[in-house]
Amino acid sequence: AAERQVMLRTGCHCNAGACQRYLGLTDEDIRGFYATGKVCGDDRGVIDGRATGVVRLSFGLYSTFSDVDRWMEVLMHFVDQLPQEQPSMVASDTSVPEKVTELASGTGTISALKVYPVKGCGALEVKRWPMDGASLFLDRRWCLTLASRKRPVSAKQAPRLTNVRLSLKQEERRFVLVLSSKFHPQKLEMVLNAEDSQILLASGVQTFEDQIDGESSNTVRLDEEEIDSAAASAWFEQLLNIQGLQLLRAAPSRSVPGTGEAPETSPAKTDFANAPKTLLMVSTASLKRFGEVCGLGTVPVERFRANLEVNFPEDQAYEEMAWPSGLAVQVGGADTFEVAGKCVRCQAIDIDPDGDADATAESSGPSLLAALATAEGVGGSTSKGPTFGVLLRKRPEQTEQPEQPELRILEVNMALQAIGSSNVGERW
Repeated sequence: AAERQVMLRTGCHCNAGACQRYLGLTDEDIRGFYATGKVCGDDRGVIDGRATGVVRLSFGLYSTFSDVDRWMEVLMHFVDQLPQEQPSMVASDTSVPEKVTELASGTGTISALKVYPVKGCGALEVKRWPMDGASLFLDRRWCLTLASRKRPVSAKQAPRLTNVRLSLKQEERRFVLVLSSKFHPQKLEMVLNAEDSQILLASGVQTFEDQIDGESSNTVRLDEEEIDSAAASAWFEQLLNIQGLQLLRAAPSRSVPGTGEAPETSPAKTDFANAPKTLLMVSTASLKRFGEVCGLGTVPVERFRANLEVNFPEDQAYEEMAWPSGLAVQVGGADTFEVAGKCVRCQAIDIDPDGDADATAESSGPSLLAALATAEGVGGSTSKGPTFGVLLRKRPEQTEQPEQPELRILEVNMALQAIGSSNVGERW
């Protein structure tokens, strides 16, 4: 719109009641938004897949037909199109740094690699895993929603989700995701389709053997065409004691890396992540320092739901929180990412996945969210809320897809290094 010299107004336009009614939001929805750090006047337009405001265009006394034509051009070119992603849960730096030419390198090693196939559920911990564009393959591929309202069910609303454990097993040339929980008498097996299995085979994926608990006769098994069926929804309904659920699958990637199939020109949305097409990195050194400063002792890293857990030297604790947006970060000596921003934290980090079924922040020990918000020199804070962890996205020059996309792999023990970039400052 700015490029077309069209001025828009976004939000609720000082009429929160009408906005709430128009968007079909309940009072519970509004309270949930503010619980995640939403404040009036910020730029968080979508939370948990739901719009928090609207876009308004106003015509006035001096508007002309050419203004109308320009607005129609904006609509035709950009409505229902995906612009360059700006994650909704990212706190971008607002200060303008000096042009960066050198940076003291922060070098660490990936100690854990985690994928979250079903949003809100536990992690599938792997040793070797393929990328899907700028995110991990299968990450947030499925999302549980209330079928009547198409509203995502979050871990804050259903804490038992975090207790769901995931493992992966191979049956000849097909792979099966296995879901289990101590609060459900049955396992749920989801057979991946041939295309997804082919990518995992081609990547030489490696998981942890002890994740597989062995065969069980008390299992609900769903073939690829049944994953979106009522049977999958029923398994989660029994687990969460919530009726009317639906398990949705994001649109599959339109290119198959490593198979020689040419990609289509407009890739579809392939995940339900709050910050699409990013990797969330957490420093174990920063996490240890956080526990020491706040008197919490050992802080469970799984609460922060990172894709990459990286071991940095202890004297580099919190250094990643000072990385500016756009800073180049090299992983494995080949793939170059850049900092997209800091991860804004919400009440979800206070849910203990190993605790009681319906544990809340008050019943699962000291509040990590409160500690982040009040401790000096720990993590970061913005108008959206306290931050901890860094979101990485592929650099623009690496997001262009070649005729035959290359299969990119991440592995445990790969090096991760923040490197100086002569053009970081030019992007501000």
